[in-house]
Amino acid sequence: MGHTIDIEIDPSMVNVVDCTGEAHYRFNKIKIQGAEGYVGRPQSKTEQTFCHEFIHFLLYFGECHDTKELYKNEIVVDRLASLLHQALSTMEYE
Repeated sequence: MGHTIDIEIDPSMVNVVDCTGEAHYRFNKIKIQGAEGYVGRPQSKTEQTFCHEFIHFLLYFGECHDTKELYKNEIVVDRLASLLHQALSTMEYE
């Protein structure tokens, strides 16, 4: 849709707002915790968190907010994000 989405890594997120990612639609920004901000957090969790917030944006800008506010459904968003992350992290092609 022609938007640029800025990504901000905030190592303190889990301590400040008790979450690992946020989608800020009005500001075209995704904030994520980042692996370095949480001891023992694997990089794959940071990647999946990005996918989760990205799916929120896809559903929001894809007009899904007009139909049952699908972009707010955390179960659907997380499932789609996990599937997207799995595909991106394991795909192979020549």
